[in-house]
Amino acid sequence: MIRHSQNPVRKIGVCFLHTIKAARDVGPALNNALTNGPSAWVVTRFDFPLQDIFILEAKQSFFGGVRRCVIIGGQAKPDETQIWFKVLEYETKHTIVAQSLLNISDNVQYNLVIPSAADQNDFRQHWIPDGIQMISDRINQVTGE
Repeated sequence: MIRHSQNPVRKIGVCFLHTIKAARDVGPALNNALTNGPSAWVVTRFDFPLQDIFILEAKQSFFGGVRRCVIIGGQAKPDETQIWFKVLEYETKHTIVAQSLLNISDNVQYNLVIPSAADQNDFRQHWIPDGIQMISDRINQVTGE
């Protein structure tokens, strides 16, 4: 189950999960779960800066945008690994510039989607909850919880 962290971290949308599995096992399994299966992500960073702490960054492109996530996991106790994650959604805007018939370029701009600024009927309003659910499902798949 996803738990949003307590203030002040909750204000920036960081989610928290925990498991009894070891961080050194969860990190590689999560890396594998994100890169395989439906709606696969591209892992852009995965490492263990310390023995029992992993950092994983990934991105996923979809029609109209790009989703990025940062996941940090660490061994809090011998029988507890804490997993913190943040999902960011960006709307993709393309501007096609044709200087001549053979000289065409696509200027891509990424705009951060801010849920509180989105209109109630705005289709982008659902992107962040969808991204959070995708990541939490992959973590739960790995942890078995």
